[in-house]
Amino acid sequence: MRVTTFIPALLVLVVLTATSPFGAAEAGSGAWTDPAGDVPLPNADILSGSATVAAGMVDLRIQFAAPPFPTTATHHVTWCFDTDQDPSTGSACGSGGDFQGADRGFTLFGGLGALSTCEFSFSQGVPGLDASSHLWFDPATNTLRLLFPLSLLSDDGVFNCAVESAFGGSFGANERAPNSASLGSPGRSFMSASGEWPPFNGTLWCPNRPPVCLAATASPAELGPPNHSLVPIEIVGVTDPDGDPVTIVVTGVTQDEPLEGQGNGSTCPDAVIEDGRASVRAERGGPDHDRVYVISFTATDDEGASCVGAVSVCVPHDPVSAAVPGGAVRLIECQDDGQTVNSLGPCAAPATDPVVSIRSVGLTVQGRATLEFSLPEEAEVDLAVYDILGRRVATLENSHRTAGAHRVEWNTSGLPAGTYFYRLRASGVLLSKPVLILR
Repeated sequence: MRVTTFIPALLVLVVLTATSPFGAAEAGSGAWTDPAGDVPLPNADILSGSATVAAGMVDLRIQFAAPPFPTTATHHVTWCFDTDQDPSTGSACGSGGDFQGADRGFTLFGGLGALSTCEFSFSQGVPGLDASSHLWFDPATNTLRLLFPLSLLSDDGVFNCAVESAFGGSFGANERAPNSASLGSPGRSFMSASGEWPPFNGTLWCPNRPPVCLAATASPAELGPPNHSLVPIEIVGVTDPDGDPVTIVVTGVTQDEPLEGQGNGSTCPDAVIEDGRASVRAERGGPDHDRVYVISFTATDDEGASCVGAVSVCVPHDPVSAAVPGGAVRLIECQDDGQTVNSLGPCAAPATDPVVSIRSVGLTVQGRATLEFSLPEEAEVDLAVYDILGRRVATLENSHRTAGAHRVEWNTSGLPAGTYFYRLRASGVLLSKPVLILR
């Protein structure tokens, strides 16, 4: 159960009668009023309400005179249902679970200064709203709307709904207001009557919160031995406060050493991005130097909200071991000398012909271009074009080719203007060159 500090609250009990979801006459609607005049409204918070039951769905609406969720205090709204219409059974909802007769309910919570901090919690073992349930808030009219299946209630389609809001009053006996005089004063009750619904435009109540990138780390975070191979890196530790699925796309890789230098071998580039994921090369600049990669990324949830972050990968010069009870632990000791080099290239022209080569088409392309590559022996060739997010946008060659020079025509008309990379993979070698497409 979530523990929440409440400011004094007002309770309103709503009684709504509808026909059975299994019957023929299923629809009913009405506006809630206060015919008995027994509803004192501190701060005049709740003005009116309405309800309808149709096609097996319950549509509840409550209009407030002021925003029901101020950002100056902790607050909540609770709906409590008496599904068996027996005031002697069930005690759900409320700060102490003491709405007598309520055997099912749920709560929407909000936090200090955070209008978007909200969550659902069901009492009495009810697992939660199903996929067809929705909650909205219209700030223009201060109206809350809840839409949920009637099947969450009872077969007879008759239920009570108690609504708490974080305004004036207190949690006295009258505020708990079961719909029965024998259990105490029925107090603040709205009775169903015919009328119009309050205005409502359907603005989504719970704004989507973006993913959190602060705790992201690389896996693996240490590479070794330095054998010049490309190692795929996963980014872990990104969370989403709403539990939404998150997609992570790598946007860049930098390092603190030259792409090619003493101890680096003749390998370039030192990182590649494919399908939004990065691979970095397990190498460092000689036996007395560390290398640190920094991988930048964007994490986006399925609602389009995003965060950006970066993780580090170390190729240590001399991993340190520390003695601890039960064994030893390796400590990663890497010194970042400054992220000044783009691990993706460009790569310097080789002094001698490489095993596999590809001729640059130039820094810019407009319309059509001819790509030329050379193979020292027959090999499986994959020649493709990628955008700056590492997504493959065109496959130019994917076949077995003989040794020698080859030409491939590339029609760029189907791609938007921007920066791209064309990459050739053959005989275990990966070559990449940037190009700017103009329109």
